[in-house]
Amino acid sequence: MSDDEEVTFDWNGETINFSHWKNQPPGIYEYTARNQRHHFTFNLVEIGTEIRIYILEQPGYGSRDAGGHPTHRLEDGKGKYICVHEDHTPTNIPDALTWLIHWSEKTTRYIDTGKSLQAGE
Repeated sequence: MSDDEEVTFDWNGETINFSHWKNQPPGIYEYTARNQRHHFTFNLVEIGTEIRIYILEQPGYGSRDAGGHPTHRLEDGKGKYICVHEDHTPTNIPDALTWLIHWSEKTTRYIDTGKSLQAGE
C-alpha cells in the first residue's frame, strides 16, 4: 500500500475509508455489527508478510452449524482465525480491517438468518 493509496470498503452503499489506519500497529480491534447486538473482538497478528485475524470474542452460533467450513474459520495453536482465500490475504491493517468487518457482518447475518457466509449470497 503506497502512501497515497486509499483502502475503502463498501457495505450496503456506505463507504468506509480505512486508509488513515495504515500506520497503526497490529493488535486488538473491536467491532460491533450494524444490528448493534453482536460484538466482536479480534487480534491482528503479523505472520510473515500477512496479517492473520484471530477471533478473540464473538457471539455464539445458537442452532447454526459452528463448524469451520460454514463459519469460514480456521484454527491453529493460537486460536480461531478468519479464513481468507490465499489470493486475498491481508498484508496491512486497512486490508485486515475490511476483512474483519466483512466477516463480522456475514457472521451476524448467518446467526440471525442462517444464510451462508459465501460472498455472493
